[in-house]
Amino acid sequence: TNIMQLLNLSWFRTECDHTLRTRLGPGLHCRDCFDLVSKYLLALKTRDIGISADALIIDVAQAGGVCRESDGGLLAKGVFQPIEIKGSCRKGSTQTTFTFKDIRLQGTHWKHLFLLGRVREPATWLCVRDVEACVSLGYVSRADYIRALDAAGRSRHGSHDATVTPGSVRGWLSAAVRWTPLEHLTVAWWDRHVLAADISDK
Repeated sequence: TNIMQLLNLSWFRTECDHTLRTRLGPGLHCRDCFDLVSKYLLALKTRDIGISADALIIDVAQAGGVCRESDGGLLAKGVFQPIEIKGSCRKGSTQTTFTFKDIRLQGTHWKHLFLLGRVREPATWLCVRDVEACVSLGYVSRADYIRALDAAGRSRHGSHDATVTPGSVRGWLSAAVRWTPLEHLTVAWWDRHVLAADISDK
């Protein structure tokens, strides 16, 4: 089921708000919440700027949903392109450094990688205005991810963690990430960085 469509239902937003307020935070280790939070944030903002549920599918299922191993997909020129969504809260006492874990290439088909870094947890999660100031959105195409792996001498097999800071080139993946504060996301940014991206496996 597409979260982009579920957001039209007030009960779904209320349930997400309650779940994330009560089960996400320091000392809490709810795997379902870790999966839900970044999907929910991306869906809230893309819907807010006018991207439709027909153009972006974000699968509510943690695994084995309609998009199989992918977190969803977007339609570009009539072609379904799988996406991967990763989330992280700030690392330690730093304000904007995030570690995104277990990014895999082998055995996956994603073409677009979205990174959602949270500088803090909002008081409420009901609408985009509640959350957007707390989040940075990063984007990496599959081709750029492969180039970053190769440049760093990392294997294309297995999973990798990436520690990144918006605006900094430190970290093996940093140069490949296109960042924007979530509150500044626009259709023009989406078209320029996402829809026009190189998604090849070269």
